Amino acid sequence: MDEIKLNKMYMNQEIKNAVLEVLESGYYIKGPNLKDFEASFKVYIGSKYAIGVSSGTSALFLAYQELNLNPGDEVIVPSHTFIATATPLAFFKAKPVFVDIDPDTYCMD
Repeated sequence: MDEIKLNKMYMNQEIKNAVLEVLESGYYIKGPNLKDFEASFKVYIGSKYAIGVSSGTSALFLAYQELNLNPGDEVIVPSHTFIATATPLAFFKAKPVFVDIDPDTYCMD
């Protein structure tokens, strides 16, 4: 299996410029670009709603919350991931079940 590149950035120049604008503004959370992002993102994904959050951990917490997890429920998560994929499950007393990834796609199979 090839080495999994964890630090390769896949971003076009337009996105890089937008990220730089946010970083230079100092508004990382609830800044002036948030409403525009939420409006654009909900159109992009075809949703009625979109909520920008401060981190991937917060996003996963909200996603898990919407699953209405009960204590002891098992949630399948990839073993090759950041710890934040599993840690929000502790709040719901759910059990992460780690599975291997496909060596070609690096996704769960």
